[in-house]
Amino acid sequence: MFCPGCRSEFRVEITFCQGCEVDLVEALDAVNLFDSIQNMENSLADRPLSPAMMGTQAELRRIQEDLYKERLPSILANAGDDIYQPGMAQQLYLMVLEEDLPKIATFLKKNHLESVQREGVVEEVSLGQISLCPACGGEAPGDAAECPECGLMLGVSEDLALES
Repeated sequence: MFCPGCRSEFRVEITFCQGCEVDLVEALDAVNLFDSIQNMENSLADRPLSPAMMGTQAELRRIQEDLYKERLPSILANAGDDIYQPGMAQQLYLMVLEEDLPKIATFLKKNHLESVQREGVVEEVSLGQISLCPACGGEAPGDAAECPECGLMLGVSEDLALES
């Protein structure tokens, strides 16, 4: 029995690869989809895919390489906007197998949290009754429903909504 993910060989009585979290197969395809991005693209061509995220080619290639190391196949696809504007980065989709979406969502969330911690980014800063807008950094009263600087909908906390 073989794992189609890590390509490890197992005893006959074992039917599941714990590391890759996939069922084992009796024989492996001659082509290892993780040998190259081209093999990965070819193997995913006729399978049901879903978009996991959208971004620039540079951003998505970095994430694709990280997914590749985790043995999670993905491809980049055009976002459908055929209009290319010089000086603007074209937006692409990171397409993944539908069955891998839960694993990829967990991976992306972990990746994001590690990045935020590594960079020391604080997602929300509160200055007493004044909050900072997460979009523009402008000051907004703690009970403001939208940012007075950029108009971003900030919402109202449940405590303030109950007092109204």
